[in-house]
Amino acid sequence: MKNPVKNIFKDFFSVPHNEQRGIIFLILILIIVMGFYFLMPYFVRPQKPNKSQQLNNQIAAFISKQKALNDSITLSQLQDNKALTGKQAVQIIHPFPFDPNTLTLKQALRLGLSSKQFHSIEKYRKKGGRFKKAADLKKIYTLSKSEYIILQPFIKIQPQQAITYHQIKKLNINTADSAQFVKKLKIYPKIAGRIIKFRKLLGNFYSVKQLKEVYGLHKSLYKKISPLIECKPGQTKKLELNTITFKQLLHHPYFNYSTTKLIINYRKKNKRFTSLKELKTIPGISKTIFNKMQHYLYIRPLKKIK
Repeated sequence: MKNPVKNIFKDFFSVPHNEQRGIIFLILILIIVMGFYFLMPYFVRPQKPNKSQQLNNQIAAFISKQKALNDSITLSQLQDNKALTGKQAVQIIHPFPFDPNTLTLKQALRLGLSSKQFHSIEKYRKKGGRFKKAADLKKIYTLSKSEYIILQPFIKIQPQQAITYHQIKKLNINTADSAQFVKKLKIYPKIAGRIIKFRKLLGNFYSVKQLKEVYGLHKSLYKKISPLIECKPGQTKKLELNTITFKQLLHHPYFNYSTTKLIINYRKKNKRFTSLKELKTIPGISKTIFNKMQHYLYIRPLKKIK
């Protein structure tokens, strides 16, 4: 078998001298380039970063962040003051389909609305208000015209299922629990909780109209639910007028300090009440007050001596 290296040298020396010199020159250039490539890191040191330039870069980055923060604060202030221009509103509002009747705080913040704007929407709903069409969102006084224009195409009002007497049996407000008020009357849990608390303090309701006295239950909501509720007679818990203590009577919502003092003083002076109608004869107790309190008082008859 022939030696390949020997053949290469044989071929090399068989070519003309001019070509031999050219080949040698090319080989030398290749060796120099390769040597320079591998040895360069030992001779050329990387340039150290300029400390002054580093500081300038850090300052520039800080200023940029501060400007972005200041711009964000400015936009928030303009949003709270309903002063956003169209271009500014585009920077804040990121719309997606939503129903203002079921909008949550998390969704509102995703839209770009402020917590103040969401609470305005929630307050409107708690008062019994409902968004029936997209334009109703204009009723929210904290929302600017620019923001509404962006949001308007994405407002999707879901049809409301009307609650009627034919769909549900009337709810007894003296026996219903909080969950039933929420589920059957579609009222907020907070309002349902207040109804239960007021009912407990009273010793049950004698009339559905007493719901008007529940804090936060507005006229519009009462009007909406009144056909769906009932209050059966004889369900109030009554207090015995001749044995009730000052403290116990004062605990009832319909007996303030002044009224309680008048009743207890009259009882002390006259030893006992013989009829609830005597309450009307006490100066300071009006007919209106009497009409309310009579539902929560009774007189135990005296035992007959045999």
